[in-house]
Amino acid sequence: MSTLLHMDASVRADSLSRQLSGRFAERWRSGHPEGTVVRRDLGANPLPHVTEGQVNHLMYQSGSTEDAHSEVVLRDERLLDELRSADLLLLATPMYNFTIPATVKSWIDQIAWPGRAFDPVAGRGLLDVPAVVILTRGGGYGPGSPRADWNFQDTYLRKVFEFVGMTDIEFVVAELTMFTGENSPDQDLKAKGEQSLKEAVTRIDELTPLTHPSG
Repeated sequence: MSTLLHMDASVRADSLSRQLSGRFAERWRSGHPEGTVVRRDLGANPLPHVTEGQVNHLMYQSGSTEDAHSEVVLRDERLLDELRSADLLLLATPMYNFTIPATVKSWIDQIAWPGRAFDPVAGRGLLDVPAVVILTRGGGYGPGSPRADWNFQDTYLRKVFEFVGMTDIEFVVAELTMFTGENSPDQDLKAKGEQSLKEAVTRIDELTPLTHPSG
């Protein structure tokens, strides 16, 4: 039985990133009727920032005020188990100020610990979980665009996931989303944004064919 860990990060309940991830999850369920979907909503239920005692304990420093049975340490272990138990991670996140929301960074900070997510001696990641990452951006940051070097969204996520051993990642991107819809301030950018959204939907459908797996 397969498990999908479905995570959303937008603070908006009706966000485009949530709509796209919902489409993916719905089609995934159709293809995995016996599967399990685990939901974690970072936008609605954000994780706290790490604490000094937590860092001291998990970074092997002496004199930590946190021990292996403290709630914050146990919470991190649960987050790690949640990710390790998934057959696929689905993360949908908008771009906030050229990068990921702080809620996604907090989740990363809660799991990316030495000895748990990566081996600091061998220099290799320990979390071999494939992922589909759906990204939405209000502007245009693709290769060749005027603000291509302002994109710290997928560039960061690709590196941090690679660091913890997650190298099988599929990025699905919808750009110029602030220009889509009836009230677009720019008709030329509206057309480009709607084309980008159409391509993102097409890619989601390619990744989640509506057929049941054989066997």
